[in-house]
Amino acid sequence: MDMYTVKLLVDCSISAPDLAFIVSYLSKSCIAPTTAHWCGIKRVFRYLKQTIDYHLVYIKTDNVFNPIVFSDSDYANDSSDSKSIGGFVVIACNGAISWRSRKQTVVATCTMLAEYYSMYEACKEIIWLRDIMTELNLSVTQPTELYCDNQGAISLAKGNKISERSKHCRMRYHYVRECVSKNEITLSYIPTSVNPADIMT
Repeated sequence: MDMYTVKLLVDCSISAPDLAFIVSYLSKSCIAPTTAHWCGIKRVFRYLKQTIDYHLVYIKTDNVFNPIVFSDSDYANDSSDSKSIGGFVVIACNGAISWRSRKQTVVATCTMLAEYYSMYEACKEIIWLRDIMTELNLSVTQPTELYCDNQGAISLAKGNKISERSKHCRMRYHYVRECVSKNEITLSYIPTSVNPADIMT
């Protein structure tokens, strides 16, 4: 894989949320690429050619910052280390303004925890964006809506109960609960079939 190809893929991950997952996946093989990885890259290039006219469109709004955020995660999809891929998409002004697709740093022991860890990353981004927009004198009065396709993760974030499945969750991930209790975010369920963050995993 030459440097030009790597740079093009990295640029795509910055400007194209629909390519965030595949670019993250293919970039892991930069050191020792195989024929399968090269076929994957060619497939990305074909996709880019077919979607050359696609672009993010933003609509000007009043001085109010009211984004909608979607988070998602797979579960232990990487057979080498059993870690999950988590991702989120922040939508404001009618377009995606922030997104991420990244392997989680810890091994989730169940699907609910993988989703919860993904919500944690989304919450960090939400609070950072809310702080930035406040500094830019934009009105940030309403809690930010965070959608997730896992009822268990939503229940864990809204409640203070520790279940058999969640007792191994590290305390730092309960930052999600803190954001909910401070009314900075509200959690809602969304089916996987209509969750925009699904493409991140």
